[in-house]
Amino acid sequence: SLRAVAEALTRVLSRLLDLPTAASDLSAPFASLGIDSQRAVQLAAAASRAFGLDLRPTAVFQHSSPAEFAAFVY
Repeated sequence: SLRAVAEALTRVLSRLLDLPTAASDLSAPFASLGIDSQRAVQLAAAASRAFGLDLRPTAVFQHSSPAEFAAFVY
């Protein structure tokens, strides 16, 4: 489900950004969360592992927020 993907992405972001899971705002733009090009590469790799997909870093920039990225992954 989309909700399960969003929850898994929240955990991935929390680990990547070293934040509590509750602090991850899925509607916030990636830039406001501190996702730069280096972290986009890390996020794509971590999401690829979490979802068993081959996600490219460009997919992070093609979707402006974690919520949009979760919908894309779903």
